[in-house]
Amino acid sequence: MQMKSKKSGIQNDTITLEIQGKPFDIPLCIKEEAFGNVKLFHFWMDRRLIYGQRGNSTQLNETLSDCYWEICKAENVTDDPENRERYLLARLCPYMRGNASKKVFNDASITVNPKFMGILADQVEPILAASRNDELTPIGFWEKTKILLGPPEWPEETETRKRCYGNITAELFEQPCMLLETDATAANREALKRLELLDNRYGRRAGYQDEKLILNMLSYESRVAVHDCSGEVWNALIRNFSNTGAMDPASVALHRFLHCHSKYIDSKTGEEFHLFHGQPFGLHPGIGLLFLTKTGRELLGEYVSNPSSNPHLNRLLHAIFICLYQYEQYHDDQAQKRKLDSVRKIGYEQATNAEAKAKTGDHREKPIRSNNY
Repeated sequence: MQMKSKKSGIQNDTITLEIQGKPFDIPLCIKEEAFGNVKLFHFWMDRRLIYGQRGNSTQLNETLSDCYWEICKAENVTDDPENRERYLLARLCPYMRGNASKKVFNDASITVNPKFMGILADQVEPILAASRNDELTPIGFWEKTKILLGPPEWPEETETRKRCYGNITAELFEQPCMLLETDATAANREALKRLELLDNRYGRRAGYQDEKLILNMLSYESRVAVHDCSGEVWNALIRNFSNTGAMDPASVALHRFLHCHSKYIDSKTGEEFHLFHGQPFGLHPGIGLLFLTKTGRELLGEYVSNPSSNPHLNRLLHAIFICLYQYEQYHDDQAQKRKLDSVRKIGYEQATNAEAKAKTGDHREKPIRSNNY
């Protein structure tokens, strides 16, 4: 790998991943880091480019989706309707209804102000240090983060809503899925056209509450689809790095934990659950607090050195929950501040307009007419 050095320590490189002889160029950020006594290269993708922007796709978003579809071809699973819809949804993600996904899952669309992360890290470090040996099991982590992050309570599922979901998804996917058999470009074009028709018909008009609910759900599902595609690409990248010696076992454990789906079996029910509700840890800014704190980095280092150790995993999950909780508190405080600033701005504008009208507008004092004229 050829890496361009930067003063920040972060380097950029484009890795070519071949699937069935087809090359996919994937831009990565790279930094050599120490996690306690463990030193290794940390690889990640720029999350701003993974989802695309409102109404605009990005090369990385398209590459992740197309690479995922090529992996499906290599594994002969393109006939699976879920795989087809997942690919189409991932490509549609930049065109979905803004932050509508947050109405389904509170942290589906997340932003962070980098200058406050250092302040947050200083607040989190003593908490992590004081609770360094506390543990949280995977199912306990899943339950606590579900309460912390969402999703909200939804109206009771009815036959009408089931029918509505079936009708909208059929209209969105049926024809594009058929086109996908022979022409992925035409399939994506058709899916986008149908999404725009649905949004114009329901999303931009009054009423249609059930239809809008379904569109919000599809917005969230599109982000989950991006996560699924990204996770499969990361699995392929990690295998490639491991086979070529670019990643040792500790590095493999770190990147699988951060970028791939973490699924566990509930020992009581036997049911499979996704540890972080469909999100990769590496795409949540709250996890960044681990990298900015001494204790967080040490706990990461202990886990990747022995990923099969339950105590190491449980201590790491406890630390992650603390980071997420502190980040959510910050996020909520910022949201309240924005609301207050908005109210103040409206009040200021109203006062300014009233003052301007008093001086020059309809309310200016009229001159007294003299009897001499």
